[in-house]
Amino acid sequence: MKNFIILTKWKNKPTQEIVQNHIAFLDGLNQKGQYILAGPYGDGVDNEAGVFIFKAESKEDAESILNTDPFITEGCQEFEIRQLMIANPEKGYKPE
Repeated sequence: MKNFIILTKWKNKPTQEIVQNHIAFLDGLNQKGQYILAGPYGDGVDNEAGVFIFKAESKEDAESILNTDPFITEGCQEFEIRQLMIANPEKGYKPE
């Protein structure tokens, strides 16, 4: 599987029900071994955006998965998707 980084931006504030459904969505990805991390920016510069990283077979698959996220389906967020080549010490800091 490939890694994808998603840059999100708020369009509308979610209800508590949408937030709970989003958490269930993330938990589902985690149970499948696809979730890596997600969260809003915390630097105070842009608290209208965040990052989401997960695994998928292809960019098209990643986009299909994102289009089932309640934050997207309910019109709360928009996103930009990019494949992320992870460089880590186990691989000599060479991107996968």
